[in-house]
Amino acid sequence: MKTTPNLTIGIIIAFIIILTACTNNKKPDYNRFRFLEYSIEQIQEGYNNGEFTVEEVVKAYIDRIERIDKHGPSLNSMVTVNPDAIDIAKELDKELQNGNKRGPLHGIPVRT
Repeated sequence: MKTTPNLTIGIIIAFIIILTACTNNKKPDYNRFRFLEYSIEQIQEGYNNGEFTVEEVVKAYIDRIERIDKHGPSLNSMVTVNPDAIDIAKELDKELQNGNKRGPLHGIPVRT
């Protein structure tokens, strides 16, 4: 059986559509999080070395909350994020830049 170029292109396009539909159904990797295994000491060291800021850490945690609690598995959890969290993080960054550190938990996101 001889195929025409249009038929061949149509078959290729159909294959790509099917392949794309199958690969888009992957489960998200909720453990893919930059700060997943970081200890408080490692986060403080990252602040001290300029590897990241308090604001970046807070934003990463907020994104993780969004990804898991709001768009992930249905956990029926109650999560409240301080609406001023980013502004507070920016202030904590300013304090660090000025050499003021409140203590060992300065800039550490805490779940209460």
